[in-house]
Amino acid sequence: MSEQKIEEIFDKGDALVLEDSECKGQYLYAKDMEEIIKQSELQLDFVFMAQCHSEFAARIFLNNGTKHVIGIDKERKVSDEAVLTFTRTFYSKIWREKSKICSCFNAAKLAVEIHHSKEEASCFIKFTSDD
Repeated sequence: MSEQKIEEIFDKGDALVLEDSECKGQYLYAKDMEEIIKQSELQLDFVFMAQCHSEFAARIFLNNGTKHVIGIDKERKVSDEAVLTFTRTFYSKIWREKSKICSCFNAAKLAVEIHHSKEEASCFIKFTSDD
């Protein structure tokens, strides 16, 4: 990739890198993401952004009316194993126990802390429209 092309990518700000059918990275920039959400007029209760550094995207959803959003701290990476532990625990609590999102989030963070580390557990962040 040329140096000019790399600079163009970084000049556009935060982005999610999505993989297309040919396993090539496609960039979804924050401003485009916000526009898509606004135009869709979706009324979302919950979004889980399981990608490393996804805090910016989580904030976009929150700022556009989503009630609860979980993301990964924008400055940190988390292991795939920790994300799997978090996800399994979180959704197990939601579907089996019908628990509230905030208590499921706390239980999932605790599971990551127990099975991985306190540092990895602290990577997961929760935003609610009540904050």
